[in-house]
Amino acid sequence: MYNPDIQTPLTPAKWTNDIMAVACDVTGIDPKTLKERIEVVDADLSKRWYDSGETDYSLYSVPEYDVSLLHCWRYGGTSYASSNVTRLFMRWLAHRGLKPETFIDYHGGLGLTAAQLAMGHPDAKVFFHTVVKHHAEMGKEIFKRLGLKNIVIIDKLRRADALLAQETMEHFSDPVTEINNVINVVKPQFYLDQSSFTIDACGHFKHNKKIAKPFNEALREMGYETYWRRENIRAPFNSKPTVWVK
Repeated sequence: MYNPDIQTPLTPAKWTNDIMAVACDVTGIDPKTLKERIEVVDADLSKRWYDSGETDYSLYSVPEYDVSLLHCWRYGGTSYASSNVTRLFMRWLAHRGLKPETFIDYHGGLGLTAAQLAMGHPDAKVFFHTVVKHHAEMGKEIFKRLGLKNIVIIDKLRRADALLAQETMEHFSDPVTEINNVINVVKPQFYLDQSSFTIDACGHFKHNKKIAKPFNEALREMGYETYWRRENIRAPFNSKPTVWVK
């Protein structure tokens, strides 16, 4: 189990299992049935979202959505598993001697990525951002059980050195405006993006399937350059996790 008294610049893969075990215990979700349930759960959530005319944001608070969040973080949803991408991002930082003092996990689900960041960067302050009360409560309990004391839960953005938005920007009707607004507030040196605009899923907007190009152009116009891509992973969809640097 993760020991908060042992500091390391990297998050061992084993810690993923520690976080997952605690998260499943807190949410009451049986990890053994997660893979079996996900197809039915995602299909049901997606149908309910599109039947609502892409307006039922209450779906983010239903228990079934927790199943989707856990599966996406641990095994991969519409893109690569967020837990693996976060681990690689921290390794990328460490190998270059980069030590951000502040991180923001934007709309960070249950706070599992925030927990990873806090473990890998114990001297940094990690901001777990969420506007879903249910997720904030779950995250708080998860952090407590893991003994993590360098995480702050926020519902409004602030300045930070590194910003992570994994499976996030596709949940906005206008991602280009959103990323401009977010960057203007956070002003990060590093931005890890993992968007999957072309996939139909709960919270995704069908009119954004061709938004990736203008989205990336918006980042370049704000002075960011693509520094790292997981090109060596075969992309099942259009989204390649990317680090943008300014």
